[in-house]
Amino acid sequence: MSALRWRLYKLLRAKTVPPQGIYLEITDRCNMSCPMCNTRDHRETGAPLLDREEIRDRLLLPGRALGFANLTISGGEPTLAPHLDAVIEDAAGMGYRVFLASNILRWEEGLWRRLLALMDDPRHTVLASYDSAEASEMNAIRGGDVFSRVTPHCKALARLRSELRAGTRLAAAMILQPINAGSLSKTARFVLGDIGFDKLLIQLRHDYSLVTFRNYRRQARAKRYSPEEKAALLRASALAFDMAAADPRILPVRGTLDDWRAFYDDPLTIRRICDSTAFVFVDPYGNLRGCISGGRLDNIRKSSIAEYLKSRRYRRFLLFARICNICTHGCS
Repeated sequence: MSALRWRLYKLLRAKTVPPQGIYLEITDRCNMSCPMCNTRDHRETGAPLLDREEIRDRLLLPGRALGFANLTISGGEPTLAPHLDAVIEDAAGMGYRVFLASNILRWEEGLWRRLLALMDDPRHTVLASYDSAEASEMNAIRGGDVFSRVTPHCKALARLRSELRAGTRLAAAMILQPINAGSLSKTARFVLGDIGFDKLLIQLRHDYSLVTFRNYRRQARAKRYSPEEKAALLRASALAFDMAAADPRILPVRGTLDDWRAFYDDPLTIRRICDSTAFVFVDPYGNLRGCISGGRLDNIRKSSIAEYLKSRRYRRFLLFARICNICTHGCS
């Protein structure tokens, strides 16, 4: 089936994943300057952020009424949000499966003790950004001198979990790029062995700006890789899937090896349907988005989740999601 016929098939026949949870950017503050940040472009200076009560009453309670079971909390950096533990307390108490994504640059032991106590169940996960066991590589990827702080903080988190005997799962996310492609095996051993985390998620790098129907085919795939960089990334991608086959703790995010190869060659030929529709994306100001890189479709302060999911704008996004397969984000 040609690429054009495949896109037409998806548009007319394919089904999107129904909403199963909420992806919440709890704050717009961050203590890193990552070059590949995918939320910087839609930060709004001076806009009022959602508080605990709004998150509880406008998102969490209505979400549970609709059958939502999952809550991903991201940012910015979530640990900079003063109401993070309160939101997790609300969510866990309602029965949500909580997935907290943090860069672990900030270490406040009292906060992490509270979070591990609230997330004391294998259903809940803390995901740390950890891109390389090589300091120079991780510092370059995260835009600053962070390795010397994040590494001991991750080890402290693992020790604290052991001390508290908390059931929380600990995972690390590695963004695969030319600079760290050669240290993939070393990083996996370090994260799962020396640090003591339970899983390593390996993701591809995306540098998308606002994604629309008119521009999605022209969006950048990180940058124009040189032949040498592309070859290194393809080798590392194959290695990632080989490692995953041998060790279930290693997880290449979203899709098959063929999808990953297509990402570098021609993303429009990726066959998997976008699964961002499994989440309702909410930014710190209450704006509802179709995906991390999508535009604003509504605002939770103006419309309920139920109203949003029935709106014409959201239904149009669902059609778009059937054909926009340019990334391999692990949104769901």
